[in-house]
Amino acid sequence: MAARIDEELRLSDEATISHLNIVIAEGTGAPYSIDYFGKCFGTVRAAAHAARPDLGCDTLLARALRHTAVTRLAEAGREIPQIAAVTGHSLAQAAAIVDRYMTRTRKLGDQAGAKHLAEEPRHALAGGRETQKLNESPGKS
Repeated sequence: MAARIDEELRLSDEATISHLNIVIAEGTGAPYSIDYFGKCFGTVRAAAHAARPDLGCDTLLARALRHTAVTRLAEAGREIPQIAAVTGHSLAQAAAIVDRYMTRTRKLGDQAGAKHLAEEPRHALAGGRETQKLNESPGKS
C-alpha cells in the first residue's frame, strides 16, 4: 500500500503546472522568453495584417488574446480558478478581466439558472414543508 501511495504522490507532483512553462517554442522545445514570444507574435500579427488588413490585426496586442481566452472560458462555464490555471493570471486578475470584458447576456443568465436547477436537490424546502415533483401526486414519493 505504501508503494501505491508514493506512486500517486509522485504522479500528482508531476501534474503540477508552472505558469512559466506553459508556452513552449516548437523549434527549441524550451519555454518562450518574453522577448522571443513578442518577436514571434509580431511576425504573426504582421502576416495576418498583410493577408487581411480589414481585420485591424496591426493593432492587436498579445495580452488581448489572453483577455479573450479568459472571457471565452468564462462563457463556456469555467470557474475563475480553472480560468486562472489555464491563462496564468492570478484569481483576482482573472476575475477582474471577466468583470471588465465579459458581456452580460440573457444566454449567460439562462445558463446560470439551468446550472443552479441541475445542481439543486430534487426536493427543496418551501414554506416549511417539502415540495414534490410536479408530476407526482400527494402522498407518493
